Amino acid sequence: MKRGIYRDRRDRLRASVDVFPSMLADFLETDVRDNPAWCEELLQGLDEARGGRCFEATGNLYALQAGPDVAELRNGYDEHLAPLRLAVADLHRALTAWRRAIG
Repeated sequence: MKRGIYRDRRDRLRASVDVFPSMLADFLETDVRDNPAWCEELLQGLDEARGGRCFEATGNLYALQAGPDVAELRNGYDEHLAPLRLAVADLHRALTAWRRAIG
């Protein structure tokens, strides 16, 4: 399995905060979860963003906005938390690894 992605004792997919920023790890676990269709939709949206189209998605807890180079994750329930800004390529790699782990 991809470094930092594992299944816990209850067989839930997890992302280690030792490898991923804590907000990204939480996003993967709470919003993407074991849902391959949602993960694929996010990956396709990031591909569109790389092509110059803005992409936005709202999950259970997080809102995602992405442009050609930068993606931003924002906690929808705690406005005091600073958003996580990361390269679209980095988020795409994390989601690709997560998708592989889902099976």
